[in-house]
Amino acid sequence: MNRIIKTVSDEYKSTFDTFVKRNIEILGENLVGIYLHGSATLGCFKPNISDLDLIIVINSNISDQIMKLARRIKMQENKYDHPLFFEKYSQMERSKNGLAGAGEWETLKRILPEFQNKHVLDLGCGYGWHCIYAMEKGASSVIGVDLSQKMLEVAKQKTKFKEVKYICQSIEDVEFPSDSFDIIISSLVFHYIFDYKALIKKIYQMLKPGGELVFTVEHPIYTAHGSQDWCYNEAGEKAHFPLDHYFYEGKRETTFLGEKVLKQHRTLTTYLNTLILAGFTIQQVVEPVPSDNMLHDPEMKNELRRPMMLIVSAIK
Repeated sequence: MNRIIKTVSDEYKSTFDTFVKRNIEILGENLVGIYLHGSATLGCFKPNISDLDLIIVINSNISDQIMKLARRIKMQENKYDHPLFFEKYSQMERSKNGLAGAGEWETLKRILPEFQNKHVLDLGCGYGWHCIYAMEKGASSVIGVDLSQKMLEVAKQKTKFKEVKYICQSIEDVEFPSDSFDIIISSLVFHYIFDYKALIKKIYQMLKPGGELVFTVEHPIYTAHGSQDWCYNEAGEKAHFPLDHYFYEGKRETTFLGEKVLKQHRTLTTYLNTLILAGFTIQQVVEPVPSDNMLHDPEMKNELRRPMMLIVSAIK
């Protein structure tokens, strides 16, 4: 039985030949077909089965292995490890000022559970700000996982707690025994993940009974249109924010720090019902706004005109 799976998108095609050559012993005869932009067709190929540009058809018994290998390519091509992109990111307020520079922080801080004596996993930990905060609040241990080696280098420099461990890995590939963590947190990462349902299922398994998941994600209203930019009037002023294609879930290509970035749009229903169907009980759903001390900045004040982020807290 053949299975069609998504692998790497167009921006990673330059490394695909290397991917095949290095892993031919796993691919072997199991590789049924490769499709670039749908230019090749076999009977089992359906163009709408994936919204990514490069698709591999393989035998289902090795699909998980191929998915992991494909994500290794993604790690090699991770934009946050490109020097120019990383330099731009490092100049953002949330990079320079840590949690205090994040507009959603004051709201998120009130939602986070008590960390005292808890074992914590941070998925997409970046500079490690939340890992450090958890330790400062009495956590027993914290594991931070991120795709970017450069991010983790900074995190390690900033972290003075020996109880914090950092792992360079795609969060989809994280494997820990069941009931490993009291708290799992994730900040602004899930809208990059293709298979949200599978990730939530894995998170549920890794949490202890009574364990809590808290995550922030770009708001579905913010991701729906895809441009993630305002519509401007003739005077160049921000007229309104576009909302369109809300119920068409899937890939969105946008520009972040001058670079093209691929994200996944999901409806609010999908974000919440996926948690419920996995067994979670939702505790809080919050649309954060900048704190009062940030509203002197006109750009921050514009954040009151449309929701940019969503915070969700759920318990196992």
